[in-house]
Amino acid sequence: MPYAAAPDGTRIYYETHGAGPPLYVCHGGPNATFSYLVPDLQPLERCRTLVYHEYRGSGRSGTAPPETYTFPHLADDLDALRAHLGHDRIDLLAHSLGGFPAQLYALRYPERTGRLVLISTTPTGNYRALARPAVRALGLRRLLALAARAAAYAARWAWRPESPARRSARYALFRSLQEGRPAFRAEVEAREAAAAIDPDNVRHLERCIYATDLRPALPGLRPPVLVLCGARDAVFAAAAALYRRSLPRAQVVLLPGVGHHPLIEAREESLALIGRFLGCGANPAP
Repeated sequence: MPYAAAPDGTRIYYETHGAGPPLYVCHGGPNATFSYLVPDLQPLERCRTLVYHEYRGSGRSGTAPPETYTFPHLADDLDALRAHLGHDRIDLLAHSLGGFPAQLYALRYPERTGRLVLISTTPTGNYRALARPAVRALGLRRLLALAARAAAYAARWAWRPESPARRSARYALFRSLQEGRPAFRAEVEAREAAAAIDPDNVRHLERCIYATDLRPALPGLRPPVLVLCGARDAVFAAAAALYRRSLPRAQVVLLPGVGHHPLIEAREESLALIGRFLGCGANPAP
């Protein structure tokens, strides 16, 4: 199996698909591998070499000291992978949690970053910055449903020690904030379930989410940026406003009726936007 060595020697598993200039993919999680993204990004393989990898402590990558399960380390691992594959300059595509290492990479290595595609990401895990606009994005009916689910979680799980079952229940609660059109929910849940794992890094990366705030650094982001988000993805729709404020030159697209997975719920429109942004043409799909 193909591996690259991180700066501290940790083995990073990767795969390459397609042909053309490199597009490195940072997947969501932290309890997932990149497998859920591969089917929907496949049309881009006609014009790009897609480079997928699994974060340290996750999937087929090696475990590492817990103190290295941080987004700066993931960004440095990404640069080690770039060097291993011999690419001078790379484009990045990130989904959800993957937005943190991707944005940090672009900030730490601007001379090696071409373009940045951010799908359902946020520049901050600070709930104070996101709570009020997220509530507005939810609307009253979804807010009441979320409150009922949160009460059920508190009664059944909140008092228990952390476990995979408790984590799964918590993530199910989070999905209430991310639900798109009902017609796609079964496919989204199936894709997420197929990619789900219980990695060594999960508790540490969860803590990093809430401790990370890249807003002060965003105005210094040099690469061209495309932000793609579903209007029903409450927290990340709230984050879209933060991107507009800090990155006035960025292209920010909010997709009506779409939740956390635009590549599943609005596949053709999303691929067309990404294709144009990356110079693959208006419609990279066959």
